[in-house]
Amino acid sequence: MCTIYFFFLAPAWCGALGRDGACRNNSKGVMMGCHLRQHKWQKLQGVVVKKRWRELRRELFPNATTALTTMGGMLALLSGAAAALQPIFGGGW
Repeated sequence: MCTIYFFFLAPAWCGALGRDGACRNNSKGVMMGCHLRQHKWQKLQGVVVKKRWRELRRELFPNATTALTTMGGMLALLSGAAAALQPIFGGGW
């Protein structure tokens, strides 16, 4: 649940690259663009297309607020994966 909040619902800046640099519009979550359709597609392409991973890193870590939201989402994802794997490997780690 935390992962969904951080990546798709937490308030953040869009950060998609445009003519005037990074977009400063508000967006919901670090993986969603702002109200502009092209910015939403640009963020989605960053995850799927390997050549865009460097640009996605710049978009996910442009300032402290967005970087903290991104790190929170990654930690929540890692925590969920560890909790899912714990029953497979037995007792406590």
